[in-house]
Amino acid sequence: MLLYVDGARLVYALGCQANDASLAYIARIADAFYIGDTKCGALFGEAVVFPIPGTAPRFFTQVKRAGPLLAKERIAGIQFETLFEDGLYAGLGPRAVATADRIRAALRARGLRLTYPSPTNQIFVELSPDDRARLERIADIARWEEGAEGRTVMRIAASWAPVKRTWTPCWRSCSRQAGHRRAWQGSRRQGAPPCPSCVPVSCPR
Repeated sequence: MLLYVDGARLVYALGCQANDASLAYIARIADAFYIGDTKCGALFGEAVVFPIPGTAPRFFTQVKRAGPLLAKERIAGIQFETLFEDGLYAGLGPRAVATADRIRAALRARGLRLTYPSPTNQIFVELSPDDRARLERIADIARWEEGAEGRTVMRIAASWAPVKRTWTPCWRSCSRQAGHRRAWQGSRRQGAPPCPSCVPVSCPR
């Protein structure tokens, strides 16, 4: 039996602190694997790797007959060449995981329960019906599954390119007053996002 490794999110698996495998290790144990690039900044394409020549005879002929062989492979090649220069690919995963860790800490601080102990850039958090309704007023959410008592499991995927912003405290003691909405809108007009306390759970918008 041959071993094939799906590498769509390989960059984040390799960048996770709980991981003890390397790209070289995967190449030693797998008969075939692929390196995805669209989830870490590239435009399109995946690199299919056969560590042992001859594992898939006439592979390119089969790909061409099935239709997915790109006419401009050079463009895809340039993307992977860039990703594997100067440690760029290796640095993208840890950056996203670090961002996810900060989000996880913020969610726990708000008393929200994480559904799965995911150590990568993906976060799964449970939302009560009220929490979900408040969040859906200001954002689109990815519903992963429906939990007990009407709760929703939402998936959050941290980006490889996090943007650090200075939050403007747009409300403090008036969090449940009508003036909060005016303060929130004023903050947006000034080009600053609302403070973290506004999103997602406590915002009475």
